[in-house]
Amino acid sequence: MASTSIPIEKAKNLGPLTGAELRAVGIESVQQLQALGWEKAFESWVNVFPERVNLNALYALIGAVEELDWREIPADQKQEAKDFIRGFRR
Repeated sequence: MASTSIPIEKAKNLGPLTGAELRAVGIESVQQLQALGWEKAFESWVNVFPERVNLNALYALIGAVEELDWREIPADQKQEAKDFIRGFRR
C-alpha cells in the first residue's frame, strides 16, 4: 500500500502562507519536512525568507516535524531551538 503525501499546508502549526514559502524552497509535503528535519528546513526557509528568523516560526516548524502543537514542544527542545537560532541573528 503506497503512502499518501500530506501537503505541507496541512502540517500542524503551518498554514497557507508558510506552506507557500516552504514550497518555494522545495518542501512540498509533511513527509519531506520530516525527512529533512527542522534544522535543515529552517536554514532553507530563512535563506530565501530572512524575515522568518524568529523563534515563533522555528517553533512552528519544529512542531510540524514532531507533529506537536508548538506550545507542547519540550523545554529542552525549545532551548535547543534558541541556541540554534542565535546563528541566524545579525
